[in-house]
Amino acid sequence: MQKCSHLIYALILFMSACGKAPINNLADVSRKIDRLEDELNTLPLKNMLGHQIFIQFYTRPSTAIEGKMLLQVVDDQGNLYNDYDLELDAFLWMKMSNGKEHGSSPLTIKKTAPGLFYLSEMFFIMNGKWELHLTLKNATNSSTLVHYIEVPD
Repeated sequence: MQKCSHLIYALILFMSACGKAPINNLADVSRKIDRLEDELNTLPLKNMLGHQIFIQFYTRPSTAIEGKMLLQVVDDQGNLYNDYDLELDAFLWMKMSNGKEHGSSPLTIKKTAPGLFYLSEMFFIMNGKWELHLTLKNATNSSTLVHYIEVPD
């Protein structure tokens, strides 16, 4: 998993300015950040086409870097859903408080295995609440959901 070096630097800077630090060394900081990333990055989503969807961000949503994520479709036993006809469409959308709406550039979606999709070129062009629209399709059905992503300042 990609380390957030700027987050580590900011955390160390913050802790050194606040008196005695509760974390004594860089290894402790790194372990805490890894745990936080694990908790925030792997998110179970609603069922789509009767299967559980999980997303894992490789990079945190940010206006500074390209977003990348993995989307997994799993069966009831937690195995990747083995359907070669399964396809995914996705796009980013933002509804602003002034009533205006806009998208971002098209996402790149690569099917790496049945039930496993790699999404890249996710460009959050401004901070705020983004919608990730996902449509999962097989030979006979389709299912759409919207997942909300908060991009910090």
